Amino acid sequence: MFTFQPNCYAKVITVDGQKKIVIYSRRDINVNEEITYDYKFPIEDEKIPCLCGASTCRGTLN
Repeated sequence: MFTFQPNCYAKVITVDGQKKIVIYSRRDINVNEEITYDYKFPIEDEKIPCLCGASTCRGTLN
């Protein structure tokens, strides 16, 4: 799930010559708590609006 206040982050690593996306936690995650991260889409011509409503929202996903 996407959020501007994530409990995880994504990183691209190389394993046996292949790129893989791995998710790391930023803190301990409770049982039944959603795993969330900021997608950080690259800059694109058309902005993708974010409708999360968080006070820290950038307004777009990219």
